[in-house]
Amino acid sequence: MRKVARSERTYRSLAIKNRLIFPLRRKTAQRQIIQILIIAFLLPLLFFIIPAWGQSTSTNKNFKTAPVELNGQALFQVAGNDQTNLTAAKRAEIISSKLEDILNSGESIEVDIDQQNKETILRVNSNYLLTVTAIDVKGRMKIEEQAVIWKYKIEEALELAQIESQPRYIFKVLIISIILILTALALEFSYRFFEFKISNLFEERYPQFVNYLPTIF
Repeated sequence: MRKVARSERTYRSLAIKNRLIFPLRRKTAQRQIIQILIIAFLLPLLFFIIPAWGQSTSTNKNFKTAPVELNGQALFQVAGNDQTNLTAAKRAEIISSKLEDILNSGESIEVDIDQQNKETILRVNSNYLLTVTAIDVKGRMKIEEQAVIWKYKIEEALELAQIESQPRYIFKVLIISIILILTALALEFSYRFFEFKISNLFEERYPQFVNYLPTIF
């Protein structure tokens, strides 16, 4: 009789203990799921945050450089222009502003390389954009080679920006984002529902084994 009484008291204490353990484990699991959802939601923001880091000036051949940007995306680095007394940051700002104006115009894009007065010039739709200087060039690359690289980068960036600015593209991205969020929420609620059902089932039928379940799952 004493052994039976002791075993009953042991089962009761385990059941009480498990009632305290399970809610705590559920809250811990829920917090982990919420953290995962927050990370999944904030991850796309990196695509906007990382390009912003490129706004700080860097050094190329002991000359300060600054990024030319379009829609928050860094395209390439330009150095200052001593002939026009332009700092790297100011020169990059002017070029970026011109690219924004070209994008907002909605016109078709044609980037050309022009040689004028022994200078290599990039033009967009026959309008002056920038002059590629010797201090813009990295390593042993020639000015003409650097101009070709920038030409293709500008063309690709403007074409992509035009596509992304279209209402159909924005609507598509919005729909995909909503679907991903709803899917994540559905998975979270499904997990919480089945975890709650399973925990209650074992608490009712096998209270003596409940304390081992959290380590298994």
